[in-house]
Amino acid sequence: MSFKSHGEIVSKHRFIGRKLLFQVMNQTFKGVYAALGAGSGPTYQVIPVRCRLHISRGLEGLYRSIIKALSKSFIENGDIVTIASKPIAIAQGRVVPIEYFKTAGDPLYMSKEERKTLSVELSGKTGLEIDENELIGLDFVKINRRFYGVLLPFNANMVAYEISKSIRSSLNKLVDVVIVDTDAGWKTGKALIGLPTLVSTPIGATLGLSIAHCIRVAAASSITMGSGKGVPIVIIKPQPGPRAENFRRREGLGLARPYPGRLNINYESFFRVKWKELR
Repeated sequence: MSFKSHGEIVSKHRFIGRKLLFQVMNQTFKGVYAALGAGSGPTYQVIPVRCRLHISRGLEGLYRSIIKALSKSFIENGDIVTIASKPIAIAQGRVVPIEYFKTAGDPLYMSKEERKTLSVELSGKTGLEIDENELIGLDFVKINRRFYGVLLPFNANMVAYEISKSIRSSLNKLVDVVIVDTDAGWKTGKALIGLPTLVSTPIGATLGLSIAHCIRVAAASSITMGSGKGVPIVIIKPQPGPRAENFRRREGLGLARPYPGRLNINYESFFRVKWKELR
Protein backbone atom coordinates (compact mmCIF):
# COMPACT_ATOMS: atom_id res chain seq x y z
CA MET A 1 0.00 0.00 0.00
CA SER A 2 1.36 3.38 -1.01
CA PHE A 3 0.64 6.68 0.70
CA LYS A 4 0.73 10.12 -0.88
CA SER A 5 2.99 12.64 0.79
CA HIS A 6 1.63 15.88 2.19
CA GLY A 7 3.38 17.72 -0.64
CA GLU A 8 1.64 15.58 -3.26
CA ILE A 9 -1.77 16.23 -1.68
CA VAL A 10 -1.15 19.99 -1.49
CA SER A 11 0.05 19.99 -5.12
CA LYS A 12 -3.10 18.15 -6.24
CA HIS A 13 -5.37 20.64 -4.47
CA ARG A 14 -3.46 23.55 -6.00
CA PHE A 15 -3.87 22.00 -9.45
CA ILE A 16 -7.61 21.56 -8.89
CA GLY A 17 -7.84 25.15 -7.67
CA ARG A 18 -6.01 26.49 -10.73
CA LYS A 19 -8.12 24.35 -13.05
CA LEU A 20 -11.34 25.60 -11.46
CA LEU A 21 -10.13 29.20 -11.63
CA PHE A 22 -9.40 28.75 -15.34
CA GLN A 23 -12.93 27.43 -15.88
CA VAL A 24 -14.42 30.42 -14.01
CA MET A 25 -12.42 32.79 -16.21
CA ASN A 26 -13.33 30.87 -19.37
CA GLN A 27 -17.06 30.96 -18.65
CA THR A 28 -16.89 34.63 -17.64
CA PHE A 29 -15.13 35.68 -20.83
CA LYS A 30 -17.63 33.74 -22.93
CA GLY A 31 -20.38 35.67 -21.20
CA VAL A 32 -18.61 38.98 -21.80
CA TYR A 33 -18.20 38.13 -25.49
CA ALA A 34 -21.92 37.42 -25.68
CA ALA A 35 -22.74 40.83 -24.19
CA LEU A 36 -20.50 42.43 -26.80
CA GLY A 37 -22.36 40.71 -29.65
CA ALA A 38 -20.05 37.74 -30.21
CA GLY A 39 -22.08 35.11 -28.35
CA SER A 40 -22.07 31.37 -28.90
CA GLY A 41 -23.53 28.22 -27.41
CA PRO A 42 -25.99 28.81 -24.56
CA THR A 43 -25.22 32.57 -24.55
CA TYR A 44 -25.67 33.34 -28.24
CA GLN A 45 -28.00 36.32 -27.94
CA VAL A 46 -28.37 38.77 -25.05
CA ILE A 47 -31.58 40.83 -25.06
CA PRO A 48 -32.06 43.69 -22.56
CA VAL A 49 -35.57 44.18 -21.19
CA ARG A 50 -36.11 47.84 -20.35
CA CYS A 51 -38.80 48.25 -17.73
CA ARG A 52 -39.59 49.56 -14.29
CA LEU A 53 -40.11 46.93 -11.63
CA HIS A 54 -42.55 47.65 -8.80
CA ILE A 55 -40.43 47.07 -5.71
CA SER A 56 -42.80 48.76 -3.25
CA ARG A 57 -45.55 46.16 -3.64
CA GLY A 58 -43.71 43.15 -2.21
CA LEU A 59 -42.68 40.01 -4.05
CA GLU A 60 -46.09 39.38 -5.59
CA GLY A 61 -46.13 42.88 -7.07
CA LEU A 62 -42.57 42.43 -8.29
CA TYR A 63 -43.44 39.12 -9.95
CA ARG A 64 -46.40 40.71 -11.71
CA SER A 65 -44.24 43.52 -13.07
CA ILE A 66 -41.65 40.97 -14.28
CA ILE A 67 -44.38 39.04 -16.10
CA LYS A 68 -45.72 42.24 -17.64
CA ALA A 69 -42.27 43.18 -18.92
CA LEU A 70 -41.61 39.71 -20.34
CA SER A 71 -45.03 39.55 -22.00
CA LYS A 72 -43.89 42.40 -24.26
CA SER A 73 -40.67 40.56 -25.17
CA PHE A 74 -39.95 37.58 -27.40
CA ILE A 75 -39.45 34.73 -24.96
CA GLU A 76 -39.28 31.02 -25.84
CA ASN A 77 -39.18 27.70 -24.03
CA GLY A 78 -35.63 27.00 -22.91
CA ASP A 79 -34.52 30.64 -22.72
CA ILE A 80 -32.67 31.99 -19.69
CA VAL A 81 -34.07 34.98 -17.83
CA THR A 82 -31.66 36.86 -15.58
CA ILE A 83 -32.81 39.39 -13.00
CA ALA A 84 -30.82 41.90 -10.95
CA SER A 85 -30.71 41.07 -7.25
CA LYS A 86 -31.37 44.55 -5.83
CA PRO A 87 -35.06 44.91 -6.86
CA ILE A 88 -35.77 41.49 -5.37
CA ALA A 89 -34.03 42.30 -2.09
CA ILE A 90 -35.85 45.62 -1.78
CA ALA A 91 -39.19 43.97 -2.55
CA GLN A 92 -38.44 41.51 0.28
CA GLY A 93 -37.76 44.41 2.63
CA ARG A 94 -34.11 43.48 3.03
CA VAL A 95 -32.94 47.05 3.57
CA VAL A 96 -31.07 48.48 6.54
CA PRO A 97 -31.00 52.21 7.46
CA ILE A 98 -27.60 53.70 6.75
CA GLU A 99 -27.45 55.04 10.33
CA TYR A 100 -26.64 51.52 11.52
CA PHE A 101 -23.36 51.64 9.59
CA LYS A 102 -22.15 55.08 10.64
CA THR A 103 -20.59 53.71 13.81
CA ALA A 104 -19.73 50.21 12.60
CA GLY A 105 -18.28 51.27 9.24
CA ASP A 106 -18.39 49.64 5.81
CA PRO A 107 -18.62 45.80 6.12
CA LEU A 108 -16.53 45.39 2.96
CA TYR A 109 -13.42 46.46 4.89
CA MET A 110 -14.11 44.47 8.07
CA SER A 111 -12.59 41.19 9.15
CA LYS A 112 -14.75 38.10 9.06
CA GLU A 113 -15.15 38.21 12.84
CA GLU A 114 -16.24 41.86 12.73
CA ARG A 115 -18.77 41.10 10.00
CA LYS A 116 -20.12 38.19 12.02
CA THR A 117 -20.60 40.43 15.05
CA LEU A 118 -22.27 43.08 12.91
CA SER A 119 -24.58 40.53 11.27
CA VAL A 120 -25.81 39.42 14.68
CA GLU A 121 -26.39 43.03 15.76
CA LEU A 122 -28.23 43.92 12.54
CA SER A 123 -30.37 40.78 12.72
CA GLY A 124 -31.44 41.76 16.23
CA LYS A 125 -32.21 45.37 15.27
CA THR A 126 -34.05 44.67 12.02
CA GLY A 127 -35.58 41.23 12.55
CA LEU A 128 -34.00 40.09 9.27
CA GLU A 129 -31.98 36.92 8.83
CA ILE A 130 -28.51 38.19 7.92
CA ASP A 131 -25.31 36.18 7.57
CA GLU A 132 -21.86 37.70 7.72
CA ASN A 133 -20.92 36.67 4.18
CA GLU A 134 -23.69 38.61 2.47
CA LEU A 135 -22.51 41.81 4.17
CA ILE A 136 -19.57 41.78 1.73
CA GLY A 137 -22.07 42.24 -1.10
CA LEU A 138 -23.97 45.02 0.69
CA ASP A 139 -24.87 47.98 -1.54
CA PHE A 140 -25.79 51.48 -0.44
CA VAL A 141 -28.78 52.65 -2.47
CA LYS A 142 -30.93 55.77 -2.36
CA ILE A 143 -34.60 54.90 -1.81
CA ASN A 144 -37.18 57.67 -1.43
CA ARG A 145 -34.44 60.27 -0.88
CA ARG A 146 -32.72 58.28 1.87
CA PHE A 147 -29.75 55.94 1.68
CA TYR A 148 -30.12 52.33 2.82
CA GLY A 149 -27.89 49.31 2.90
CA VAL A 150 -29.45 46.74 0.57
CA LEU A 151 -28.75 43.10 1.43
CA LEU A 152 -28.98 40.12 -0.89
CA PRO A 153 -32.33 38.45 -1.58
CA PHE A 154 -33.36 35.89 1.00
CA ASN A 155 -33.32 32.30 -0.35
CA ALA A 156 -32.34 33.33 -3.87
CA ASN A 157 -32.65 29.78 -5.24
CA MET A 158 -36.29 29.61 -4.21
CA VAL A 159 -37.03 33.10 -5.54
CA ALA A 160 -35.58 32.08 -8.92
CA TYR A 161 -37.91 29.07 -8.93
CA GLU A 162 -40.95 31.14 -7.96
CA ILE A 163 -40.25 33.56 -10.81
CA SER A 164 -39.83 30.69 -13.26
CA LYS A 165 -43.09 29.17 -12.04
CA SER A 166 -44.88 32.50 -12.49
CA ILE A 167 -43.56 32.78 -16.05
CA ARG A 168 -44.77 29.28 -16.86
CA SER A 169 -48.19 29.93 -15.31
CA SER A 170 -48.76 33.34 -16.89
CA LEU A 171 -46.92 33.13 -20.22
CA ASN A 172 -46.88 29.35 -20.76
CA LYS A 173 -43.10 29.43 -21.24
CA LEU A 174 -40.67 27.14 -19.43
CA VAL A 175 -37.40 28.95 -18.71
CA ASP A 176 -34.53 28.96 -16.26
CA VAL A 177 -34.06 32.00 -14.05
CA VAL A 178 -30.78 33.35 -12.65
CA ILE A 179 -30.55 36.10 -10.01
CA VAL A 180 -27.43 38.19 -10.53
CA ASP A 181 -25.49 40.43 -8.17
CA THR A 182 -23.91 42.74 -10.72
CA ASP A 183 -21.52 44.44 -8.27
CA ALA A 184 -19.98 41.29 -6.84
CA GLY A 185 -16.64 39.75 -7.74
CA TRP A 186 -13.54 37.85 -6.66
CA LYS A 187 -13.55 37.92 -2.84
CA THR A 188 -17.30 38.39 -2.75
CA GLY A 189 -17.86 35.39 -4.98
CA LYS A 190 -15.85 33.16 -2.65
CA ALA A 191 -17.87 34.36 0.32
CA LEU A 192 -21.25 34.06 -1.37
CA ILE A 193 -21.11 30.89 -3.49
CA GLY A 194 -17.80 29.29 -2.50
CA LEU A 195 -15.63 30.12 -5.51
CA PRO A 196 -14.06 33.26 -7.01
CA THR A 197 -16.09 35.14 -9.61
CA LEU A 198 -15.30 37.92 -12.05
CA VAL A 199 -17.49 40.80 -13.22
CA SER A 200 -20.56 39.54 -11.35
CA THR A 201 -21.84 36.70 -9.17
CA PRO A 202 -24.89 34.51 -9.79
CA ILE A 203 -26.47 34.04 -6.37
CA GLY A 204 -29.57 31.99 -7.16
CA ALA A 205 -30.85 29.88 -10.05
CA THR A 206 -33.26 27.17 -11.12
CA LEU A 207 -32.19 23.59 -11.66
CA GLY A 208 -31.60 23.51 -15.42
CA LEU A 209 -28.29 25.40 -15.24
CA SER A 210 -24.98 24.35 -13.72
CA ILE A 211 -22.89 26.87 -11.80
CA ALA A 212 -20.71 27.12 -14.93
CA HIS A 213 -23.77 28.16 -16.96
CA CYS A 214 -24.81 30.60 -14.24
CA ILE A 215 -21.42 32.32 -14.19
CA ARG A 216 -21.51 32.63 -17.97
CA VAL A 217 -25.00 34.17 -18.15
CA ALA A 218 -24.31 36.41 -15.13
CA ALA A 219 -21.32 37.94 -16.91
CA ALA A 220 -23.35 38.42 -20.09
CA SER A 221 -26.17 40.03 -18.14
CA SER A 222 -24.19 42.31 -15.86
CA ILE A 223 -22.69 44.26 -18.76
CA THR A 224 -26.17 44.76 -20.21
CA MET A 225 -28.01 45.43 -16.94
CA GLY A 226 -28.02 48.60 -14.92
CA SER A 227 -30.43 50.83 -13.02
CA GLY A 228 -29.10 53.79 -14.98
CA LYS A 229 -29.96 51.98 -18.21
CA GLY A 230 -33.38 50.95 -16.96
CA VAL A 231 -32.54 47.29 -17.59
CA PRO A 232 -33.20 45.02 -14.58
CA ILE A 233 -34.01 41.95 -16.73
CA VAL A 234 -32.10 40.24 -19.53
CA ILE A 235 -33.23 37.38 -21.80
CA ILE A 236 -30.50 35.05 -23.06
CA LYS A 237 -31.04 32.72 -26.03
CA PRO A 238 -28.90 29.77 -27.19
CA GLN A 239 -27.22 29.57 -30.58
CA PRO A 240 -29.61 28.20 -33.25
CA GLY A 241 -29.05 24.65 -34.41
CA PRO A 242 -29.30 21.03 -33.15
CA ARG A 243 -27.39 21.72 -29.94
CA ALA A 244 -29.70 24.60 -29.10
CA GLU A 245 -32.72 22.35 -29.49
CA ASN A 246 -31.19 19.87 -27.06
CA PHE A 247 -30.25 22.69 -24.68
CA ARG A 248 -33.82 24.00 -24.74
CA ARG A 249 -34.98 20.60 -23.47
CA ARG A 250 -32.32 20.32 -20.77
CA GLU A 251 -32.94 18.29 -17.63
CA GLY A 252 -34.28 20.26 -14.66
CA LEU A 253 -35.41 23.22 -16.79
CA GLY A 254 -37.33 25.67 -14.61
CA LEU A 255 -37.36 23.43 -11.55
CA ALA A 256 -36.23 24.26 -8.02
CA ARG A 257 -32.66 23.51 -6.96
CA PRO A 258 -32.45 20.74 -4.34
CA TYR A 259 -31.03 23.04 -1.66
CA PRO A 260 -32.18 26.42 -0.31
CA GLY A 261 -30.33 29.70 0.06
CA ARG A 262 -27.75 30.79 -2.51
CA LEU A 263 -25.83 28.82 -5.11
CA ASN A 264 -23.13 26.82 -3.37
CA ILE A 265 -20.19 24.99 -4.99
CA ASN A 266 -20.01 22.78 -1.88
CA TYR A 267 -23.32 21.18 -2.89
CA GLU A 268 -22.66 20.63 -6.58
CA SER A 269 -19.78 20.35 -9.01
CA PHE A 270 -18.92 23.21 -11.35
CA PHE A 271 -20.41 21.43 -14.36
CA ARG A 272 -22.74 19.38 -12.15
CA VAL A 273 -21.89 15.92 -13.41
CA LYS A 274 -23.60 14.76 -10.24
CA TRP A 275 -24.95 16.41 -7.12
CA LYS A 276 -22.84 16.27 -4.01
CA GLU A 277 -24.36 15.02 -0.79
CA LEU A 278 -25.99 17.91 1.01
CA ARG A 279 -24.16 18.74 4.24
